Amino acid sequence: MDAENAEDRGQQVEVEDPEEAEARRQVRQVEKRHVSVHFDCKCTDEDIARMAREMREDPNLLDGYGGQSCPPLLHAVIKEHPRCVEFLLECGAEVNQEYEALGETALSCAVTRSTPDIARSLLARDATGINARSSLTKETPLVKAVKHGNAQTVRLLLEHGARPNAGTERNEENVSCVFLAVELGYESIVTDLLAFGATLTGHAHFDKHNMLYKHMQFAIAEGQLESVKSLCLYGALKELAKLTLYPNLSTTIHCNFTLLGIIFRSDNSLEVNVRLINILYEFGFNFWKVDKHDKNAWKKMEKFQENDFAKLLIFRVRRLRSRPMSLKQLSRIYLLNYFENNYTRSIPKMLIPNELKIYLNFKDVY
Repeated sequence: MDAENAEDRGQQVEVEDPEEAEARRQVRQVEKRHVSVHFDCKCTDEDIARMAREMREDPNLLDGYGGQSCPPLLHAVIKEHPRCVEFLLECGAEVNQEYEALGETALSCAVTRSTPDIARSLLARDATGINARSSLTKETPLVKAVKHGNAQTVRLLLEHGARPNAGTERNEENVSCVFLAVELGYESIVTDLLAFGATLTGHAHFDKHNMLYKHMQFAIAEGQLESVKSLCLYGALKELAKLTLYPNLSTTIHCNFTLLGIIFRSDNSLEVNVRLINILYEFGFNFWKVDKHDKNAWKKMEKFQENDFAKLLIFRVRRLRSRPMSLKQLSRIYLLNYFENNYTRSIPKMLIPNELKIYLNFKDVY
């Protein structure tokens, strides 16, 4: 009727090509099936059975319609449906495919989730992008896991070969994962990263831009006992002792005393600060260095004696300075400096009693 009225008005009517109409109908049908597959990315047997029927009709749905839409695997990862992820992987979903709109792979999305189950499934299917940087954020999956504080996922990635020294760019500086974990207060992650080979070296100067010095200060100021102990166990104090001053740097105080100053100024409880001092002492922190610059530092510390809290701390430090270390303590520190990064891996291989191994691993330090 509309076509006849159009002819009466002298208008031309375009007749749709039947083949084009059929092609558009098929595209709409495929898009509809693709949407239904996404809705079925849950975890029930009924949903998985429906997905299987749809994908048997069109196997291309597995990798996303037309390469533009989010693949079902990535959708299932984002929605945190591990059973659905397992099903899609068994169907042959591409585990290393990157979704262009997000710049992420299934693995880089999975590591930000609360549990490591999905990441474990992907790694079991040879997810090769474990050290690949996202095209959008330029971060590896390990960096993302550290940022989200997923300790189990961090350990899982490290066990599968993730590089522990990966980092993220910030203000034209590369902040490694271990320093990132210190900033965020994830002490168990700091320990795991160091155990798997994260290094603590930075540039050779003692200033505010030295990452090791800055984050050692941060860990002390925040009362991160486990982080401070782990940093010391993997050579932080030895690395700090290597630092030299810039020729034009105004301060001439040894870095040890600036670290003590952080303890005195911190908001930590007296118990935490005393434990921090004990940890530093057991790892060979130089409480005994005496030169004209250190004398000036001690004079500055006298100003902190405005309350009983500061007086107790300074009394504790002076007491340590007046007490020489035992031969047993000195031997442990010597071995720590001798083996450097291989220290914790070398102790279990030694033919010595277990009690001595416990002592050498600083298990008595808390």
